[in-house]
Amino acid sequence: MRIILILIFISSKLFSQEIKYKTYFLDEKIKIGDSIKLVSVINYPKEIELIQPDSSYNFSPFYFIGKKNFQSRLNKKNKIYDSTVYYLRTFQLDSIQSLNLKSFILNGTDSLIISSNSDTIYFESLVNNINENVKNNFSLNKILSIFNTYKFASFLIFIILIVFTLYFSFRKRIHQYFRKRKLIKNLNDYIKDYESLKNKMENNKDKKILEKIILNWKRYMERITTFPYSSSTSIEILNFNDDDKLKELLVEVDHLLYSDKEMNLNNLSLKYLIFMAEKNTNNIINKIENE
Repeated sequence: MRIILILIFISSKLFSQEIKYKTYFLDEKIKIGDSIKLVSVINYPKEIELIQPDSSYNFSPFYFIGKKNFQSRLNKKNKIYDSTVYYLRTFQLDSIQSLNLKSFILNGTDSLIISSNSDTIYFESLVNNINENVKNNFSLNKILSIFNTYKFASFLIFIILIVFTLYFSFRKRIHQYFRKRKLIKNLNDYIKDYESLKNKMENNKDKKILEKIILNWKRYMERITTFPYSSSTSIEILNFNDDDKLKELLVEVDHLLYSDKEMNLNNLSLKYLIFMAEKNTNNIINKIENE
């Protein structure tokens, strides 16, 4: 094992004497983001199989952009002369930036690494007096999100204009729709309460529930008409409504509420109250649609 290491050491010494490997920047100064040209010149015996850096090589602190290979030349001493231009770019803020290249000499299954000299280029800042505090601020200046205020405001104004245009074009229909919707909702709520009270009355035979049914009907009718049903007697209501069936119903209800007579729901047509509520509500809806 020691003999092999000695041979490798001796061979590397021999190669170092025969191989000339030089790199240099074409420019002395560089600005951030600009393209940099690095020239690589290597002179080696033709018996050697040599691999130079390519796009997979780590050119840190620089970034590889591309390269241009020139045709190899063989001189009288049987040495090959290779020249390559590497195009690099830097985004580092260090005032001095250096780089050297490494190539590989293939020797069977093994390989030897040879290094070029190190060359330096100077960073030219576009901002004067960049101290450590400014650099720290640069590193912390992260964009969390991109929000285009102008586009958002324009889109919002466009939506508002569309809404106003539609409203002023169809405001009459819109008002009609919401008025009819409110009437239908109130009618459905009244019918729901009526059914609930009627079921309770059928089970309990309680006159107070019957009184509540009539009161709810009066309050509903008062909401959709101009007549004060809640504060009116049955006679006053009948004078306002010339309806024989309603007269018969209200008279029978008064007789049950203000007498000791036992509740007999078979003679009551309370469903007629729903008919009256629906009839008046539909009349109002028809008037709204014809406005």
